[in-house]
Amino acid sequence: MIYQTHSFINASFFLSATSHGLEYNVKERKTMTLEQFVIKVLGIAKIGKKFSKDPYALENYEELHDLGQQMASTLMPPQEACTLFERDVYPTPNLSVRVLITDELNQVLFVREKQDGYWSVPGGWVDLFQSVEQAAKAEALQEAGVMIRIHRVLSLFQRERHKDYPTLLSETCVYFHASIESGDPHPGFETLETQWVNIEEALPQLSRKNSKEELMIAWSCLKQGDQVYFE
Repeated sequence: MIYQTHSFINASFFLSATSHGLEYNVKERKTMTLEQFVIKVLGIAKIGKKFSKDPYALENYEELHDLGQQMASTLMPPQEACTLFERDVYPTPNLSVRVLITDELNQVLFVREKQDGYWSVPGGWVDLFQSVEQAAKAEALQEAGVMIRIHRVLSLFQRERHKDYPTLLSETCVYFHASIESGDPHPGFETLETQWVNIEEALPQLSRKNSKEELMIAWSCLKQGDQVYFE
């Protein structure tokens, strides 16, 4: 069998898995291959199966996974299609984003996480075939209910250097500075509440998703105006 790469029309397709708060809009991409689309569908199915608690949603994610596998098997060798997320590939760090969203008073927007009840600035993992900018905007909308305008990169952290607890996870995190373009802050499906904080006065009790050290380094870069911290 000859496996071909197909271009996917980027002007007309919109896929969403709203029960898990996931959205994927091909209109944001210039070009996407059919192979990339199938892998993205399988990624959504895997995340949904892992985190969803709704039996009906789990059944749908399972069906979505099976359909993705069937489609993948027509585009690549069957042994590869069955092990897309289990293949022996070169290990790389996980990639995440965080956003310092500021207001006219130079306060920073925090969200309280459902997972542990503690606070973080909006952010999360970068999805498959998603840019760090797209991920930052998506996380701000999902966790704080706002559309943001990103101004610049503040810092890039090797997060295990800043964690005060043992971890087996290697993670690179990109911090952005942004302001609200539209919307009023309100919690999403992963968060309990939102709050503006003057971080030079005091920080709320932080979740493990960000550390005081990371936040203060990123804040220092923001105040400097053009400084970017990286490690």
